[in-house]
Formats: sequence, C-alpha cells, structure tokens
Amino acid sequence: MRIPVIAEVECRSEGVAEEQPVALRIGGERVGIEEILDNAVIGGPDAGDPIERRLTVRTEDLRTFRLDRVLPDGAWRVSLMTGSPRVPD
Repeated sequence: MRIPVIAEVECRSEGVAEEQPVALRIGGERVGIEEILDNAVIGGPDAGDPIERRLTVRTEDLRTFRLDRVLPDGAWRVSLMTGSPRVPD
C-alpha cells in the first residue's frame, strides 16, 4: 500500500549525469536517504508515452518511500511504502 506524502526531494548530481536523491523534506524536517533499494526507468507500451524514473529508498529513520518522476524534468511524487518515524531514545 502506498500513501501519498507532501514532500520535497533533495538531489545532487555527485559527478554523474542523473541526479540522485539524498534527502526528503517532510513537514519542514529534512530526512536523509540512507539507501536506494531499487532504481528503474519505465517506458510506456506505445511510442511517445512518457518515460518515468521510479526509485524505492530507505531513509535514515528506517521508513521506505517510493519516488516517481516523469523524465526528463517532471516533479517528484513521493509515497510512503512502510514504516513510521523512529522515536529518538
């Protein structure tokens, strides 16, 4: 199950052509991305269909999000896949 989240995706190019997400801003709080679990580029079945980049990421607070973006420069759509924020000790 995916839950849409209002968030900004912070990216850096890190010396490669495609920018990589490094953090999410959710409700004004910055949450770092610890790991990219899946990175796919998906094209539609018909010529001229949009091409979409889809990433599954794990944040430093152990939540899993899916990030979707129409290439080359569409806005990111963010969905919560699993987890809730880790409560500090």
